Amino acid sequence: MEYLGLADAPAVYDVSGVRVEEISVSFSDNKPMLYGPCPFALSCAVLRSGNRDIAPPATERTVAQLEALAFALAVTSPGSLVPPVGDVRHAAEGARAAQLFLARCLGHPALGESELLRQFLLQTQPPPAIAAAKLPGGDVAFAASTNAALYGSEKNLDVDNAKEWAAEKDRSLGAVRARAEATDRAFGAAAREARELLAAGGVLVDADALESRAGLPKLADSIDDLRRRVASCAAAADVVRALRDRLGAARARLETTARSYEAGREHPDALGSIGAKRKQDVEADEARVLELERVVDDAGDRFAGEARVFVAAFPAAFSEVVNAAVDDMMAAAAGVAEALDIAKTEIRVPGGDDCDIPAPPPEARPQGVSTGGDAPSWHTDDAPTQEPPPPAPASAGPSWADGLDDKAEAAAAAPDAPW
Repeated sequence: MEYLGLADAPAVYDVSGVRVEEISVSFSDNKPMLYGPCPFALSCAVLRSGNRDIAPPATERTVAQLEALAFALAVTSPGSLVPPVGDVRHAAEGARAAQLFLARCLGHPALGESELLRQFLLQTQPPPAIAAAKLPGGDVAFAASTNAALYGSEKNLDVDNAKEWAAEKDRSLGAVRARAEATDRAFGAAAREARELLAAGGVLVDADALESRAGLPKLADSIDDLRRRVASCAAAADVVRALRDRLGAARARLETTARSYEAGREHPDALGSIGAKRKQDVEADEARVLELERVVDDAGDRFAGEARVFVAAFPAAFSEVVNAAVDDMMAAAAGVAEALDIAKTEIRVPGGDDCDIPAPPPEARPQGVSTGGDAPSWHTDDAPTQEPPPPAPASAGPSWADGLDDKAEAAAAAPDAPW
């Protein structure tokens, strides 16, 4: 086994000044899907200082790493509406969902400039900061989750409004999705019914061609993607709320620490001054509050701007999804009609001039049966008279059958058996 020294280790790709111009995601060939979700192979085209740069070799990322990236982006850029990961665990559509997620992240105004995202896409190993990502103020998270309201935390009117809006849109999209599923089933049933009716009439249609013409992009899948984007807005609101609660808890801790410090300084000889806080504790709590205030202000401003844009663009996005689905339905209906017309014009009659299938032989008829007329052929004047065959003699049966009738009559006249 060959061991590499520090000097032989591959260099880490430098992502400073690099902009990812294009990304392609496909399923990796190194791990079969039998052992779980298949990893993805990521290849990127990059620009460095405005010029095309030599792209690093393709990297591999797992489904869990993609989900961890989404959480890390939400933590490092709190208040941003992180695009939904999508159905990356799907066996057939997972690569397409992963590429859509990463492309949306690159096109995001705030997340596209994230160095963490570029490291995830271009370096061989995912950056350790993804696994270590967490919201600031973790030391006061327990107090923030239990009784932050008692500490006078920030008003969450904007967050509450965003949550209510997201819940309302999710309910309405759920109802639309139920209708979309019914529409998808109706189109599939119509294609099958048309094929069966044509088959009953003698017209054979290629099932794959008919299904491909009727196989419009699923409306339910588009609705699911829109619901995930609405859910990302609600998730960003939850992040802002959590940060504000932690800020309220940090302010309460600072107040308690300052009160304990002042009490110990005023009465240094009192028994209660033994556990009094020191000036270093007060300074540490003040630094925590200042840091959380900065993070909360940035997150609130970022969330307000992105949520406002998303809410304003939601009606247009919803209309675009529905209109595209209606256009696809009309195109699918026209495709089915075209397939049926092609099938009707391409009917080949067996035995015809344009068909290499031989005609079936004529159906055999019993001897003496006429194909037309009211009377049988043996009643016509031209048909010769034919005597019926003589009956078989009574003794034509085998010798072992002699006396069977007498035995049957005797058994019928015999009395019933005692059992």
